[in-house]
Amino acid sequence: TATARRGYRRTYYRGNAIMPLYCAIVSLNVAEQIGPSPELAHAYSYLCSALGIVPVHRLARSYKKLALDTIDQINIPNVTARVYMAVSAYTIGIGEFEEAGSQISQSIALFERDGNWEWWGTCMEINARALAFQGMCQQLAEMSEKHLIIARQREDINQQSMALTSKMEAAIHVDDKDILLLAGEVDKLNS
Repeated sequence: TATARRGYRRTYYRGNAIMPLYCAIVSLNVAEQIGPSPELAHAYSYLCSALGIVPVHRLARSYKKLALDTIDQINIPNVTARVYMAVSAYTIGIGEFEEAGSQISQSIALFERDGNWEWWGTCMEINARALAFQGMCQQLAEMSEKHLIIARQREDINQQSMALTSKMEAAIHVDDKDILLLAGEVDKLNS
């Protein structure tokens, strides 16, 4: 299933909606043979997200429920965090911001507790998108600042860039004059 997940991520970012669906189904076919497990929870959550892209919402919701039921059965915190992260991307996409906010906040807390900064940063970016979609610019600016501080401490250029971009987005919406300074920081990171 690791190969299917990597293929899913590669094709998702290339804008191909069918390949992520195919990869998620292949992953699910293998994981279903195992029964309730981290692999099955991940497969359900990835299929939920992939079906949301296509979009086939009735099935996406069904797989979301299966993913959440599976994490309740296996009770493994880092799997819970990954599943919440995946299904929150779908939940944000359909405008269920309260539920998505709860899920992504739990993911952020679990990844922070475990020191899994790569996934923590991904969740911070997912949360940034949700805040931006809702027009919650002050919260976006505050969250982006926290993201930026930790990314700088870790010297993680990719996450610094994501955090600065989110800060710029918040600044644009509130007509903040620091937008040019933020743009300059992003430019320095990219050079």
